[in-house]
Amino acid sequence: MKGFVCALMSSILMPLPAAAQESFRIELGRDGETIADMRPVFLKFESRPMPDISPAEVARRYQQLFQSSDEPAVRIDALNRLTNIRDRTGQDMGFSPEEEERVYGELLSSYEAILGKGSFGGRLDELLYQMAKAHAFTGQAEQSIDRLKQLVGLYPQSPLVPEARFRIAESDFSAGQFAEAESGYRALINSGNAGALKAKAQYMLGWSQFKQGAPAWARAGRTFLSVLDEFLPDAQSLQNPQTSAVDTIDDTFRALALMAARNEGPDTLVAWLEADTPRHWAYLLFDRLADLYAVKGDYEASVSANQRFVRYHPDHPKNPAFMAQIAAVWEQAGKPDKVRAAKADYVAMFGAPPSYQALSEPDQARWRSFSRRLADFHYTQGTLALAQNDEAVGQGAFSAAATYYESLASRTESAGQILRLAGDARLQAGEYLGALSDYQEAAYQSDNYPEAVDAGWAALVLLRDGLEGDRRTAEFRPDLATVSAELDRFTRSFPDDSRLPGLTADLASRWFASGNPESALNYAGQTVTNSKASALERYAAWLVIAKVRQSQGEYALAERAWTQSLQVMPEKD
Repeated sequence: MKGFVCALMSSILMPLPAAAQESFRIELGRDGETIADMRPVFLKFESRPMPDISPAEVARRYQQLFQSSDEPAVRIDALNRLTNIRDRTGQDMGFSPEEEERVYGELLSSYEAILGKGSFGGRLDELLYQMAKAHAFTGQAEQSIDRLKQLVGLYPQSPLVPEARFRIAESDFSAGQFAEAESGYRALINSGNAGALKAKAQYMLGWSQFKQGAPAWARAGRTFLSVLDEFLPDAQSLQNPQTSAVDTIDDTFRALALMAARNEGPDTLVAWLEADTPRHWAYLLFDRLADLYAVKGDYEASVSANQRFVRYHPDHPKNPAFMAQIAAVWEQAGKPDKVRAAKADYVAMFGAPPSYQALSEPDQARWRSFSRRLADFHYTQGTLALAQNDEAVGQGAFSAAATYYESLASRTESAGQILRLAGDARLQAGEYLGALSDYQEAAYQSDNYPEAVDAGWAALVLLRDGLEGDRRTAEFRPDLATVSAELDRFTRSFPDDSRLPGLTADLASRWFASGNPESALNYAGQTVTNSKASALERYAAWLVIAKVRQSQGEYALAERAWTQSLQVMPEKD
C-alpha cells in the first residue's frame, strides 16, 4: 500500500514518464471482486498555464543555472522553475528519470538547510510545496504529506492550499483511510476556493463515501448525483460532454449502479432521485443498472429495472428504448415466450395513434417489426392448432393475429396485403364481420394493391356463404340485398373479372326464388350479356328470364328466352 501512495503522489505532483503513469491507470468496466478492490478513474492533475516565452530556451537556462550554482536557494529556485515549465508545457527538463530522482534527493538537504536558517528569499508556502514534491518523487510519501499539512496549517490563505488539501485527501484515500479522505475532500469543497479542483474533489468525495460501505452509501449517492449535475448540467451536455470528463461521468454511473444493485435496485435509485428535481440524465442511470444486472445474468432484475424507469417517468421519450430493451434482455436469457410478451407490451404501449406518432422513426420501425412478427407467429399457431382439431386455441390465435395485422395495416406501405391477411385470420377465427371489413378495406381503400380484386371477391363470397349454412351466425346474417349491393360495388371496380357471370347467375336464381322478378331479370341480364359467361351460366340466366317473362304474361319474350336456353344448353344436359 505504501508503494501505491508513492506512485500516486509522484504521478500527480510531478509528471512521470508515460510507462509509469500507465501502470497506475484504472480501466473502466473492470470492477474488483469486492468493493475493496474497486478504484475510481485516475484523475490527472492539470498544472498552471505555460509561460509566454520559449519554454525550451527558458528550461535550458535554468538547467545551466542549477548545475553551476552552489547556493541552495538558487538551485531550489532554478529547479522549481524547471518543474513549473514542464508542468505547464510538457517540455522535457533535460533530466532522465534517474537524474531527476537523484537531483531531488540532493535538494532535500538544501530545503532542510533553508528551513533551519529561518530565512528564504522566496515564499515559504512555495518552499513547503516543493519539498512535498521532492519527498513524493524520492518515495517518501509520509514526509511529503507532512509538508503539505504544514503548508495548510501555516499558510491557510496560500493559493497552493487547495491543491495541498486535495493531495492530503488523496493520500488518505490511497491508504484506505476513507473517512479521513471524506473529511479532507469535504473541507476543500467547503473552503470556497477549490477552483478547478472542486469537481475532482466532489467526485473523490463520492468514492470516499462509497468505499466506507453500505452505511455510507446514502451519502455517496447524493454526492455522485451532484457530480453528474456538475458534468451534465443540461440536455445538450449529454450529446457533447467534455472529453476530459467522459471517464469520470461513466465511472460515476458505474458506482451509483453498483450501490443500487447491492441495495434495493431501482427503488434505491428512485429514492435518491425523488428527493430533488428531475434529472435529464436519470434514464442513463437506470439503463446502467439494467445493464449491470444483465451482465451478471440476473435477467429478472434487469427487466425490473427497465420497467421501473417506465413507471417512474411514464412520458419519457426514452421509454420505447427501455421497453425494447426488455425484449432484448429476455432474448439474451433464451426465453422466447417472454420475448414475445415484451414485444406485445411494446406494441400495446405505443399502439394508439398519438403514442405512435410521438415515436421516432427508428422506434416506429421497431413497432412495425414487432407487430408483424407477433401477427405472423399467432397466425402460424392458429394454423397448427386447427390442424390438430383444437378449434378453441386455433380461433383464439387467429383472432390475435388479425388484431396485430389490422393495427399494422395503416402504418405500412403494403396495407392491402396486411388487411388481406387480417381478413383471412378473422375468417379462420369465425369472426365474419371483422373478416368482411378487412376484405373490403383491402379491396377498395388500399392504393396500389395488386390483389385488390381477390380481396373484393373474398368479401363477396363471404357474404354469399352467409346467406345460409355454417357461415350464418347470430352476428353475421347478410341478406340478398346486402350481397347484391356488394356485387354491384365489385362490378363497378372490377368489371372484367371472369368470376362475375357465375355469381350474377346465382343471384338471379335467388332473387327469382324470393319473389323479386325485377332483381332476378337485372342479374340474369348481366349474365347473358357478359362475354366471359360460360354456356352453363348463360343457360341458368336464360331460364330465369324465361320464367319471369312467362309469369308476367309476356309470352313472346318468354318464348324467345326459352329458345335461347335451348340453344346454349350443354349437350350432355
